[in-house]
Amino acid sequence: MAVLAVSVVLPGLVLAWYGMQAVLQEDELYRATLRTRAEGLANALFRDLGDRMRRTVVRLDEATSAAAPSWTSDPDRAATILRESEPLIAGVLVLDAGDKLRFPQQVATSLVDRIGGQSAARGYLRPLLRDGEELERQGRWMEAAAAYRTAIDAVPGQRGRGVARLAIARCLLKAGENERALTEYDGLAADHVDDRDLEDFPMALLAELQASIALQSLDRDEEAAQRLLTLLDRLLTGRGTYGGYGETAIAHRALNLLAGGLDAALPRGRRPDLGSIRKRVTALSEKQAEEALVLGLLPTLSTDSLVSDVRPRHFQLHTATVDERVLLFARAWWDRGDAARRIIVHLDDEALRGEIGSALLTAARARPEFQIQLVRSGLDITEGAQADFRVVRPLEPWLPGYSLVVSGSDEVLVGPSRKQQRVVRLGMIAGLFVIIIVGILVIGRAVSREMEIARLKSDFVSNVSHELRTPLTTIRIMAEMLALGAVPAGPKQEEYFRNIVSESERLSRLINNVLDFARIEEGRKKFSFGMGDIGDTVYEVERITGDYVRSEGFVLTCDVADDLPATAFDRDALIQALINLMSNAVKYSGDDKRVEMGARMERDSIAIWVRDHGPGIDERDIPHLFEKFYRGGDHMTREVRGAGLGLSIVHHIVSAHRGRMQVQSTLGVGSTFEILIPVSTVAELSEFEVKR
Repeated sequence: MAVLAVSVVLPGLVLAWYGMQAVLQEDELYRATLRTRAEGLANALFRDLGDRMRRTVVRLDEATSAAAPSWTSDPDRAATILRESEPLIAGVLVLDAGDKLRFPQQVATSLVDRIGGQSAARGYLRPLLRDGEELERQGRWMEAAAAYRTAIDAVPGQRGRGVARLAIARCLLKAGENERALTEYDGLAADHVDDRDLEDFPMALLAELQASIALQSLDRDEEAAQRLLTLLDRLLTGRGTYGGYGETAIAHRALNLLAGGLDAALPRGRRPDLGSIRKRVTALSEKQAEEALVLGLLPTLSTDSLVSDVRPRHFQLHTATVDERVLLFARAWWDRGDAARRIIVHLDDEALRGEIGSALLTAARARPEFQIQLVRSGLDITEGAQADFRVVRPLEPWLPGYSLVVSGSDEVLVGPSRKQQRVVRLGMIAGLFVIIIVGILVIGRAVSREMEIARLKSDFVSNVSHELRTPLTTIRIMAEMLALGAVPAGPKQEEYFRNIVSESERLSRLINNVLDFARIEEGRKKFSFGMGDIGDTVYEVERITGDYVRSEGFVLTCDVADDLPATAFDRDALIQALINLMSNAVKYSGDDKRVEMGARMERDSIAIWVRDHGPGIDERDIPHLFEKFYRGGDHMTREVRGAGLGLSIVHHIVSAHRGRMQVQSTLGVGSTFEILIPVSTVAELSEFEVKR
């Protein structure tokens, strides 16, 4: 076995290990190839983004040149030309050589002081309106309205008068003078189109909102709802105030009034989709919030040190960060002497991310083996941790704060076909390994079995030699004593003759068993079937073995049923089988010297049994009793010599009669061997023998 393990198992294990290593190395090589391809894909996408942004710069340069005549005379038209040249533009700001904001013209007043524009009006308007504000706080609405009307004559400028008129209309509305308030608001909307109140709200739009509230108070709900819809349309389609929040606040208030039930006053076919309007209002709010961030960055954006060229003739890209928000800008100078302008273009990073996302989707469809993502740098890189590898390419300077991630997992990378190939190869290796192991086990079992058979044969030869020597020695000694006249005539001489006959019969049985076993092994054992009475055969065995059994001190009992039918069987073979069973019963019995035999009907079979009262048989030995050369392992079996062929021959004889053997044994009580032979005809048994 050791030689087998070294010559077969060890090489098999080594081959299996090398095979698995080859498959795994092939997968690793494939992963390395895919990783290189992923890096190439990330670099290619980054180059595409760079080309896209360079095209943006070229377009901005060309549009700036095309709009050259308008930068001083009509900056609105120039900005429109610039905006139409590039879809990524979110806003355009123009400053003169003194960093004074020239465009856009409608800028949030609350931010004017910080960007070098005109000063706010709060300082001189508050004292003039103080009396009206005090009366308004006390709830004396009409008196407050009168105080505000008196202050109008003292308030300088169009804006100041508009602020006072707003206060008058507000007090009238609070006092319940809804018609007068409505008239005042309508006049305000017509007279102060471009003015803003002290909180930076557009007066005309605020007046429209308040007029709708007055109409609702007058139970003119349909008219109020229609004016609110018109107001929302103006807010959502107009350009609005750059960086302001007044339009957004008015839009939210108008939307909430409609959602509060006013929209139900409109005819069913004219009712608005409030969900869609709410999304547009939210987008407006986000746009103005971002514009406010840009206005807040103007002092930084106007600093020349931000770019390498102090006054670049061509647009250059750079970024600014506000509260983890990265904004993308392009900046250049349009220089015409005293009419020089600094042009700052705010690029829409969300639109740029949308373009990049579309490009990534196209690339992902072309390269399904990879997962391609655009993620925030440092925040979302850890997402998708199940990926087996990941290539990260930061998108600075084109899209700061974001990175391109190309990743892949074993499931996606290897792919169904390659995965199937790997599984098949590993399965074949595992199968071969299993076959080697199973083959080794089978060979080992066969070798062990052959070694056991060799040992049993050796024991058989030893036992047969002993079995032959013992009766021959007995016969020779007794015959010599009789020949020398050493045994006196009479009973003693008769005993010697009986012993010689008994030992001769014993010797004959042993020789017959060996010869029958040889015929069985060679397939030459023939049976002669004839019809007869099995009961007579049992009595014949009792007669043959009776003297031997009784000479050994046993009591033999025979019990044969009277209703046994005639059946086909080989009389000599069945006698031989029963004699073997009787011989074993005598040899392996203990102190209880009783042996019983008999026959009875058992359904459609005849049962012949031999019972002893010996030590019994271990249940682990019973399945092996009819194997050739097998002898049990208890102490009595070791003490009693035997060839180990008797029960094997019995089993072969019974099988030839289409019968079967049953063994019932209890340790310390005894054993019963039962032969079950079906009732048959000679033809049936002869046909069965031919098939065997």
